[in-house]
Amino acid sequence: SFVKEDVTALTHGPGMSFDLENSIRRSKTETPRYEFKQGILRLDNTRGVDDVLLKSMVETMCAIANTGPGADGYLFLGIADKPRDAERIKELDGIEPVNFEHVQIVGIDREAKVLGLKVEHYLRKIEDAITNSEMIDPLKTQILSSLDLVTFKGHSVLRVRIPKQTTVSFIKNECFVRIGTATHTATGPQIAAVTKPFKKIDLYRAKGRPLAA
Repeated sequence: SFVKEDVTALTHGPGMSFDLENSIRRSKTETPRYEFKQGILRLDNTRGVDDVLLKSMVETMCAIANTGPGADGYLFLGIADKPRDAERIKELDGIEPVNFEHVQIVGIDREAKVLGLKVEHYLRKIEDAITNSEMIDPLKTQILSSLDLVTFKGHSVLRVRIPKQTTVSFIKNECFVRIGTATHTATGPQIAAVTKPFKKIDLYRAKGRPLAA
């Protein structure tokens, strides 16, 4: 109850690490709105970019947006939520993961190094995956303007903020939902269930009532 609520946008400075810590703590109780990814490279000896993972990341962003209009959601790249992944990264990339709460901070610098890229060029791969997807607007544009790089104990972590929406979001004709920490393609009944909270916003607007904070 006393954990500071996530801010809507991070600014450069010491506060960024503090906000990251709070996000990780909040993720324990608000699991559908948070997702952690260790990176975009396969954890085998090929170390190639995992295009399937990039696609699933975009789908997860859409699913988080569909969690409801009550709050923003977050996807973090450079954080492993499985100890075995952190151990494999340590073995492959020679870095020391930082344990914090229930996750391990592994950063994205190591992946940029494997690819022979500067971090800012590495980040373009994420931006391109979002830009080239068929995610609807305004969600796509809002996400692209909500990317932050956080430095945490020597590791760079990408934070993607998924702004709360006023309507259900789609990727082309598909709707995605969160069930716990997993992302699924929504069935007809699930789409109907997801739509209900957003319809309440329209109802309040039609009656000229202010939205609840």
